Parts: sequence; C-alpha cells; structure tokens
Amino acid sequence: MNEKSAALVFPHHLMKFHPAAEKTSRFILVEEQLFFGDPVFRLNFHKNKLVLLRASMRYYRDRLEGGGMETEYIEHNPDPGMSYLREHLEEYDRIYTLELLDHELSRRLRGLCRELSVELVELEGPFLLKRDLMDKYFMGDRFFLTSFYIRERKRLSILTRNSKPVGGKWTFDTENRRRLPQGMKVPEPVRLPENPYVREARAYVEERFHDNPGSTEHFNYPTTHREAEIFLKDFIENRLENFGSYQDFISRQEIFLFHSVLSSSLNTCLITPAEVMDAALSSRAPLNSVEGFVRQIMGWREFVRAVYIKKGSYERSRNYFKHTRKLNSKLYLGCTGIEPYDTAVGRVLEYGYTHHIERLMVIGNFMLLLGIDPDEVYSWFMEMFVDAYDWVMVPNVYGMSQYADGGLMATKPYISSSNYLLRMSNHSRGEWCDVWDALFWTFLSDKRKLLEANPRIRVLYRHLTDEKLRRFYRVREDFLEDLGY
Repeated sequence: MNEKSAALVFPHHLMKFHPAAEKTSRFILVEEQLFFGDPVFRLNFHKNKLVLLRASMRYYRDRLEGGGMETEYIEHNPDPGMSYLREHLEEYDRIYTLELLDHELSRRLRGLCRELSVELVELEGPFLLKRDLMDKYFMGDRFFLTSFYIRERKRLSILTRNSKPVGGKWTFDTENRRRLPQGMKVPEPVRLPENPYVREARAYVEERFHDNPGSTEHFNYPTTHREAEIFLKDFIENRLENFGSYQDFISRQEIFLFHSVLSSSLNTCLITPAEVMDAALSSRAPLNSVEGFVRQIMGWREFVRAVYIKKGSYERSRNYFKHTRKLNSKLYLGCTGIEPYDTAVGRVLEYGYTHHIERLMVIGNFMLLLGIDPDEVYSWFMEMFVDAYDWVMVPNVYGMSQYADGGLMATKPYISSSNYLLRMSNHSRGEWCDVWDALFWTFLSDKRKLLEANPRIRVLYRHLTDEKLRRFYRVREDFLEDLGY
C-alpha cells in the first residue's frame, strides 16, 4: 500500500529549496492564525507584517506550482484550535514540515496529527546549528553567548586561522560604538518596486485587518527570493563597510542606518544564514564590520533559537521583578513625551522596524524601568515587528530586554540612565532626561535586594543618596500620573 504524503508550509518556512520537495509533490500552504490573528492568543499584528506574510506566501505558492508541485492554499480562518486543518490533513498518512519553532503551533499540530493518526515529520531548516549539537552545547542552567559564539566560529572555521581569531580577537564589539559624524551620508536600503503579490496583499490586509496597528505606506521588505538577494547585495555593496562602526548608534533622522534589514527575510527563510554569511565573508568590508555582522547571524540569532528550544517555556513563565503594570495607549502608541521612546515607537508604527539597540536600550529599557508586565512587553513586540516570531521574541523579551528569567542568558538587566542614550544617539538633552533618570534610580532602589549582589550593578548604588532618591521618586510619581497610571 502506497503511503500518501504532503508538506505543510507555514509563513516562516519559505525555503527556496524546500527539503520536503524530495519526498512529496503535494504542498499545503497555510495562513496559520498564530501568524495572522488567533482567537485565543489575541495579537493584532502590524499591517506590514501581514502584507509581508501574505505576499511572500502567495509568491511561494506560484513558485511551487512553477516547479511542478501540486498546491493547496488555505487563507486565514481563525478558530479556537486547528480544526480548520482537519479536512485538509485527514487523507494523508504522513505530513512533512520544517522545524516549527513555535511552542503553541507545535502543540496544536502534533495534537491534530495524533487524532488523525497522521505521522508528522519535522525536517531540518536552514539554521547553522543542528539539533544534535544543540543538545551537546546547552546542558546547564545558564547560557552564555560569547562561549557559544567562539565555539561556533571554531567549529565552522569562520574568520579563524589555526583555531585562532583573524585580527587577534574574537569580537570587535568595542569598535561598534562610534557616534555617527554630523553630515555623514547614509545610503537608504534599495527601494523595491511593488510587485503584484504586494499589491494584492495590501488590499487583502486593508479589507480584513483594517483596524490593526501600523501603516503599509512605507512597505519595502523582500517578498520573493530574488528580492531578498537584491536586498543582500545592496547591503554588502553600500552599507556593510560602515555597519561595524555604527551598528549601536541611534539616530533621530536615520531609521535603517547601515543595518542589513534582512531579519524579516531570514525569519521567513526567503534567504538563508549561509547565503548571508557567505556574502559578508566574501566582501572587502573592514574586519570589524564583517565580524560584527557574523556575530549577529551565527552568534546571536543561532543562540536565541537554541535558548528558545531548550528554555523558552521556562522563560515565558518567569517574572523575576514581579512587574504587573499594563501597557496603556500612550505607551503603546509612543505618546509619552519621552523623546527617544516616542521616536522609536513612531518609526515602528510606520515601518514595523527599528534596529536592535533601539529595541533593547530604548523601548525595552523604558518598559522595564516602568515596571511593565513582561507578558505585555512580549505582546507589544510580537505585534509590532515584521520580523517577530515566538522563537525570536521569547528569549529577546523575557531573557534580554526584561530580565524576567532572572539571568538565564544575560549577566545583568539591560537598563541605563539618560547618559547612555545621550552618548549613543543624537537625541538632545531635555526634560525627558530627568524623567528617565528618575525611573532608572528608583528602579535600582526598588530592586536593591535583587540586584545589589551583582558586581556590575553594585557599584551604581554608591552614587545614590537619600536626598537624590526623594527627588527621583517625586519626578517618577508626577510622570506616572501624567502617563495615566
């Protein structure tokens, strides 16, 4: 008896050469509700995210059909579970899919396949670190990026000679913190012409998700493999050279600076880490830029995926600081009067994007200092960013941004006074600095029992006097009242 099989394709599975194509000629593409809008986990995704997913999936369907595959396309159809898929899967003996990398998606799909007596086979995706090595590397209670990154550099022989780092050191992080000179020209990412898939997706999103946050006016993200390659080529030729020096800088005027803006393409598999790495390593860019970019791709991105797989369920259940404050509309929309925060949130609403330092040291930092519930922070980040997926945001929010896991993957909370923002941006000093500093110092005071044992935090308490603290608490209370709390 011949077994009947098909491949199930979710929005983050759009590999140019899907490994299931060697095993079946039937593909089912699904606008899964966890990515478009779920009745249980209620997230209102940014319109640009929805345009990206819809357009790239419709393109992928046509690509598969052009390659001789049979396809079935299931549009967004929210129900409290996965019953919409039942009739599409029950005729099969085996279903192939790429690594799911989403706890709830995995739970639902595995449950449905068990009910239908359908074998579910997860195939390896394009990540550089395979599961067998992950089990070997991540065995303890705490995970450290630097040791992981060095180990991977050696294993893959990336920027090494005889297992030693090219340039004499493993990371050039200290050379990634320069201020952008006034008047320096920053090339914009290449403007992609609107393809038919994007045009159709805009109309689809405006009709079905009219009230979702954000705007599609500035949509400029790859939705095909060719467009992702164009974006990569543009980055290598026009921005990688200066990426290393200015990757941590925050500009009031420039949104993308010298960043690749490839995260949305990587996270949908329109381009692979190997393609991106090969292009960077083959370039003539300075070593600090190439290494800094490699560290983001084969270091941080691979590390975050491993943390999610090994400890993601644990992380999302933690609330180390016991924060309970909800996000109100002023925080959600960036109407707080705090210039760096409002600027960052404003560009997220327009583009569905900000670079990593704005996410961590502006938006995440501010929400942490305000005592926002980490579940609320997670929901906001999941809704707002075009590159947001559960595997990305659980470690980045609960682990890095909010320190909700108590230090599983970070040695200290990522908090700062206004001095850091003034040093690493061209935001001007203003009244917002007094508020930010008040939130910073009162946070340290309130969390002293939890933080004082950390040697990197302990030194800060030397600068805290009772007189200063009384003034900081007054400023904080006034601000919270203005904010509506």
